[in-house]
Amino acid sequence: MTYNLVIIPVTDNTHLFKARMKMICAKDKDDSEKEKKKKKNYCKSSKLALYINEAKEILKHITLLKTLTLNNRYSYISSSGFYFPVSVKDVVKMSFNEKQRKKLDMDSDGGLEDCQKLIENFGKQINADSFLKINEKEMIENIFVSMDSYLNTVRGEIMEMREKYNEKAKRAKFLGCYSNFVKMDQDGYRKAFKDINEKYFQSNNISIISNNEIRFRKTEKDNKTIKNYYYLNENENEKIEDGENSEVIQQHLKEQEKFYQKLTNKNEEIEVLSRQFAEIEKLQHKFLEKALEQEKNIEVIHEKVESTEVNLKVANNFIKNALENTATKRVIYMFCIIVLTLSLLFLDWYNP
Repeated sequence: MTYNLVIIPVTDNTHLFKARMKMICAKDKDDSEKEKKKKKNYCKSSKLALYINEAKEILKHITLLKTLTLNNRYSYISSSGFYFPVSVKDVVKMSFNEKQRKKLDMDSDGGLEDCQKLIENFGKQINADSFLKINEKEMIENIFVSMDSYLNTVRGEIMEMREKYNEKAKRAKFLGCYSNFVKMDQDGYRKAFKDINEKYFQSNNISIISNNEIRFRKTEKDNKTIKNYYYLNENENEKIEDGENSEVIQQHLKEQEKFYQKLTNKNEEIEVLSRQFAEIEKLQHKFLEKALEQEKNIEVIHEKVESTEVNLKVANNFIKNALENTATKRVIYMFCIIVLTLSLLFLDWYNP
């Protein structure tokens, strides 16, 4: 039994194998890159927790500002000098002075500005982040709106506190001025003087009538001669009393007119003084504004001087470097010249 050998031609498939391996490797790389991109996108979109933590920090700052204003509300208002507590809760343990009040104003203004900047930066970060999902972005935007509204409520409470202080301070200033009392009570003084005069006249008339009645009753019991005598005495006494009463009334009226003139003169003097004080306050405000402008100019000059000092230092460094470079170049040139001269001398000596 014989076997016929079948010779199969052997072909070289290494190129196909290499190409196949390259395709597989490229596919694996594409898959791995896609997975990496997905992971990166997931990591980038996982900034939700960071945004929430940042929002919590901003809310902490706003609540601290609110507690600062609410805890010092009544002591701030009582510094106006016209504060009357209604209940036990409104009683103030310590009222602020002018420095403490201004310090609280500065702190509250700075806190409001800082919180506003933090909220604005938070909103800019949300708008710039394109990797957030729609649901996450909506949630963070709602947080942003709630923080902004909360800050606006705190700002409204602070402004209300300051308005109450200004109202009470104006009222205290108005009542603390003597001229305002005189203005308020001019009609009252006139009415009081009229009432006094009327009462005085009424009291005198009543006393005269009562004396006449008593005397008339007494005289009815006596004889006619005695009655006539009493009438004569009564008429004389009435004349004397009328003359005395008219003199006393005139004296009272003169004294009242003098007192009223004194009050009006004092009122005019006080008005002049109040105008002078107002002018002094205006001058003080102008002086403060000019002083602040000078401080700003001094700060600008100081900044310019610092920038010029920095520029001078940089220029000095450039000059030093340039001098060093020129010095090294000179040394190199001198060395080359010396070498050339020595070589020429050697050649002259060697070639007789």
